[in-house]
Amino acid sequence: VLLRGKDPNSAEALDLLRQATRLDPKFANAHLELGFALQDGGKIPDALACYRRFTELSPDDPWGHANVGWALHLTGDHAGGVRAYRR
Repeated sequence: VLLRGKDPNSAEALDLLRQATRLDPKFANAHLELGFALQDGGKIPDALACYRRFTELSPDDPWGHANVGWALHLTGDHAGGVRAYRR
């Protein structure tokens, strides 16, 4: 809903997602979506931070751990990626 009608990788979309995480730091899905957008833009360390925040807010949601794992793989931390997948 937050990005309806917007290119999810646009600067405007990134700004909206950043605003959402600032206005409501406990809005878990905003952190996840921001992570997706940052990862698509090649900003893997920033995406990883968003995915980790999502897992803090939603520790039982497998999407967060899967995305932490994938981002770690992309940074070359394959062992860390495997550990995240196993959570």
